[in-house]
Amino acid sequence: MREGNLFKSFSRLDKYERELTIFFFKGLFYDASKIVIFFLLFSLFNMTTYFWYSLLYLILFRSSSGGIHCNSYLGCLTISLLVLSISIILGIYVFIPILPQTIFTILLGIITVFFSPVLSSSRSNPGPSIIKRAKIRSSICIFVLIVLLTIYPKTIFSNIGFWSLVIHTFQLFIAHLRR
Repeated sequence: MREGNLFKSFSRLDKYERELTIFFFKGLFYDASKIVIFFLLFSLFNMTTYFWYSLLYLILFRSSSGGIHCNSYLGCLTISLLVLSISIILGIYVFIPILPQTIFTILLGIITVFFSPVLSSSRSNPGPSIIKRAKIRSSICIFVLIVLLTIYPKTIFSNIGFWSLVIHTFQLFIAHLRR
């Protein structure tokens, strides 16, 4: 597609669609810049592998069930850094026996699915079909985590997933209360 055609296509969008497109690209740029910052920070501590796993879990959980949304880039950067750091530190150092961990994961999964999706206040309310899809995606993500915890019960990477779910469920609950 030629550059001129791209701008013509953009100009044909109504006001809401243009704002949504701009919001999408701005969000994409913000998220990419945060990932670069996080990568550099975790590289300083030789924790890039743990960072990628924690980020993967964070993306899976956040994209399917939402959570706290900040009003500023710095606020979002700070909260995301805290979530990633805490899940990595707990994932490395705090292991729970498999049975209580599995039971706790199931309970957290139920709570997460119950509260999801928690969207940004700037977004319009989703319809019932979108809510249902978000709950199904959340359920699938948590089921995959349970399978990973069962197959690989004593690995740091599955443990990071467990602690990511704990923190995600906690922040999801807070986001739900703030709504």
